[in-house]
Amino acid sequence: VPGFLHSSIGQEASAVGVCAAIGNDDYMATTHRGHGHVVAKGGDVNRMMAELYGKVTGYCRGKG
Repeated sequence: VPGFLHSSIGQEASAVGVCAAIGNDDYMATTHRGHGHVVAKGGDVNRMMAELYGKVTGYCRGKG
């Protein structure tokens, strides 16, 4: 992945715990290590990776 990448390695349990406690209609605001939260909430991994690569198919259209 080009540029800066802050992985969430070792933080999986906190993402799973938070996502287990919130409802399907609840929102989450994460920091620069929110990748695990996207996966734990059931987000589209391909769309998340597209965002990391700055592609328009990402969650924020590649803008971060």
